[in-house]
Amino acid sequence: MFDKTFTNLLEFADGINLDIFNSSVVLDTGFDSQFNKSVIEYANCTPVIKPNIGARKDREKIYQILDAFEEVKHICKGRFVIERTFA
Repeated sequence: MFDKTFTNLLEFADGINLDIFNSSVVLDTGFDSQFNKSVIEYANCTPVIKPNIGARKDREKIYQILDAFEEVKHICKGRFVIERTFA
């Protein structure tokens, strides 16, 4: 379902001449899947999705995922500020 919605977003942006390529796409933890990340990367955008580590048991893998997320964590914090502004 995400891939269709994201494709619609890309088409809409193209229709209004809005260049969103090479942009960050910030999503909630529920969208954390390799498939969704691949769809976003295929569109030349950067996925910024807070990792869903609840179902993982391998501590080393969890630490790797969280370490990688640290690079883009500031983008999620910016989204939170914007959401609180309109809440």
